[in-house]
Amino acid sequence: MTEDIIIKFFTKPRKMEFSLVKSVVDNCISNNSTYAEDRGYTILKNYENRKGTIEEAIDTLSKDAGGWLSFNHDTLYLYHISIEPQKIEKRKLGNIGISTYGGNIADEERGPKTSEQLINIAKSIWNSLDKKPIYGYGDDVYNLPIETGPHPNDDDIIALDIPINKFWLNFYSKDIIEKFGEDALREKEKGYRTEKLNDGLLVITDVVPTSYKGGWKEK
Repeated sequence: MTEDIIIKFFTKPRKMEFSLVKSVVDNCISNNSTYAEDRGYTILKNYENRKGTIEEAIDTLSKDAGGWLSFNHDTLYLYHISIEPQKIEKRKLGNIGISTYGGNIADEERGPKTSEQLINIAKSIWNSLDKKPIYGYGDDVYNLPIETGPHPNDDDIIALDIPINKFWLNFYSKDIIEKFGEDALREKEKGYRTEKLNDGLLVITDVVPTSYKGGWKEK
């Protein structure tokens, strides 16, 4: 099974640090999440999955190039956090990601609440980072560049050549706001919502990813 919804923050490469992993984990826990100890954590360097406590996971990942941890949540059920702050292979940027399955989000009654919980986790992580991402997006995996094409790739993001409000969730850094202007990023489309972040802006283009509303009644 693969994840249905992915949120990804793109960051300038940085050293993997205990404080970074601890900050991300603490923000997940503060958003009604518990570490899924039965699933453990995965080390990026060799893709080794280990079972252990959350303290062991934080300590191990902070000494490596990064990796993944899983969390249980009351409405999302299960989601995964990836922490990869360094350049890997041909990549030029690091990233921090959240991925989950979309079952509850696709449900007309539970979808809005569930998606709001996911957004809250993403905002909390962004706001807690001492070095803010350059850019971030979130959507149904089939709407993201990995499936639809290369734009925006790492070179695009470094050059701040990014699409405006293309995705369900659009996270803009201070540098992007300065380039495009906040008014241009706050497009007044029906249903759009904007929220201030610490040194950034979030534009949410729908209650849930548009592709999840196929069976919903028109309001």
